[in-house]
Amino acid sequence: MPNDATLARLTDTSKYTGAHKQRFDEDGKGRGLAGRENVTHHDGSTESAVRSHAIEKTVDEKAHKKSVVKGPLGQQKFGTQADTPISFMIYKNGDKNHKGHKVLLKKHFRNMQQLTDECNKHAAPLTGPIRRFYRPDLKTWVKDLTEFEDGGKYLCVAGENPKDDIEKIPPGFFE
Repeated sequence: MPNDATLARLTDTSKYTGAHKQRFDEDGKGRGLAGRENVTHHDGSTESAVRSHAIEKTVDEKAHKKSVVKGPLGQQKFGTQADTPISFMIYKNGDKNHKGHKVLLKKHFRNMQQLTDECNKHAAPLTGPIRRFYRPDLKTWVKDLTEFEDGGKYLCVAGENPKDDIEKIPPGFFE
């Protein structure tokens, strides 16, 4: 790797000779096509001491600036960004050995009936299909999809009161 003195000497535009001297202006910025070829402006008049037809620069400095884009473009990784689904655990009422089943509440569940139909496949209570999802306090149940909490635990009940037989509730539900 060259040291700083060598690098400074190689990038000093005042030391450029020949064709390279024409490629840069006094600030060290490139002139574009005007530095590589003999580009002139033809306006029909002759060139004089006051009127030069030589073009100094063909590079538009404003065109090289990055445009500022408002919105989530810089925050997104790749492609379309999906919303993260709410995940929670459901437990089967009446089966104290049930380990629980993780449910992802995605956007394709439009209402509670669709969610209960899906949960019946994995954690249907012994007494019938799921009718309610109780919270760990065993007093309140979920009435709408928006009431589910991320990381929450819910007891699937067919219609019976879960307080009637607490010893049959899975212990993982209360942890």
